[in-house]
Amino acid sequence: MTELTEASAQSNQYFSMWYLVAPATGANNIVASFSSQLYSWCTSASYTGVSQIGFPDASDSTSDASGDTITGTVTTTVDNCWTVMSACSANASDLAAGTGTTIRELSLMGNFEWLALCDSNGAITPAGSTSLICETSVTHNIGNIIASLAPAEGGATANSIMFGMNF
Repeated sequence: MTELTEASAQSNQYFSMWYLVAPATGANNIVASFSSQLYSWCTSASYTGVSQIGFPDASDSTSDASGDTITGTVTTTVDNCWTVMSACSANASDLAAGTGTTIRELSLMGNFEWLALCDSNGAITPAGSTSLICETSVTHNIGNIIASLAPAEGGATANSIMFGMNF
């Protein structure tokens, strides 16, 4: 897998998003090895019908921010992109999907560090600025990584992208 980027919610909590273009068909395992982390978390998702060239369509990240809303924003360049976001909140008691966002995996790390893998749950049309949102009930340290997935030309559905995220 290739690392898209790394971000942090606060100075000692880093997370990253990884991708694999055109994984082998059938079941695939993602294996993560860590040398010295106190604790770690990994999740994955697979998306079909994704362009295998020019990946990602667009991406952005935010680190070491503060607030009660985690907003990842990208500007897609073609119609029918999906967006995928990893979100991290430190020192929060909850994390929930905001408008236009579906949480695919939500995990509590330690006592108050939430990690989520989210997506748009559908194509974004027309192309342009779009956001994914996660919300909490208190102000805290936050960060996110967001990417848009352009559709394969001709609507092909066999092509896929696998995402992994680790903390």
